[in-house]
Amino acid sequence: MTPWHLAIETSGRHGSLALLRGDRLEQEIELTAEQRTAASLFPAMERLLQPVRTGGSTLGLVSVSIGPGSFTGLRIGATVAKTLAYATKCSLVAVDTLELIARQAWDAAPAIQQVLVGMKAYRGQVFARHCDRRRPEEARSVVWPADQWQQQVARLPAGCGLAGDAAGLPDLEISSEIILVDAQAWRPTAATLGRLAAARTPVDPLKLVPNYLRPSAAEEKRLAT
Repeated sequence: MTPWHLAIETSGRHGSLALLRGDRLEQEIELTAEQRTAASLFPAMERLLQPVRTGGSTLGLVSVSIGPGSFTGLRIGATVAKTLAYATKCSLVAVDTLELIARQAWDAAPAIQQVLVGMKAYRGQVFARHCDRRRPEEARSVVWPADQWQQQVARLPAGCGLAGDAAGLPDLEISSEIILVDAQAWRPTAATLGRLAAARTPVDPLKLVPNYLRPSAAEEKRLAT
């Protein structure tokens, strides 16, 4: 029997949970910014996992987006996923958040082969990842100063896709030859996470660390003193 799979996406201000059977979506719950806390996450998980319990089945896989993104959201998602995987002895898979957005960009604009994803990192920075459809997992997520992001966007080849909320930064010059992906595809979802994670190699829950890419504001302030 195909195992049940719970996907947890809390990397941004909003989040979502998805229950899948293999790579088939059964149900998805969206979380508001206020609900994206450990206190709200567990009741939502309880509701979502009701079919698993009533059917006498067990959870076979937990997947989580590991960033880059919100420090608080990543910590909550990673902690909940690790705890659940360890407690139920199921597999755990982690997927880069910007890769999720790239996948959604390809779903929204099937003609593009390459896509540059940019997510606002604030403090004058952008989280970025340039993905090729043929090898999306081989790309690397980085953090750039805003001016470097502007330069990279200006150098994109014709036909390349552009996605993520950093595409809406002021003074960003986007060539008419660049395909600006529909903004509805910019928010990573647990459904996409689950679909990607179904084919990935599990990781050790005890070794999973979110991909913060940079110190938090509090850590930077402490290091500067």
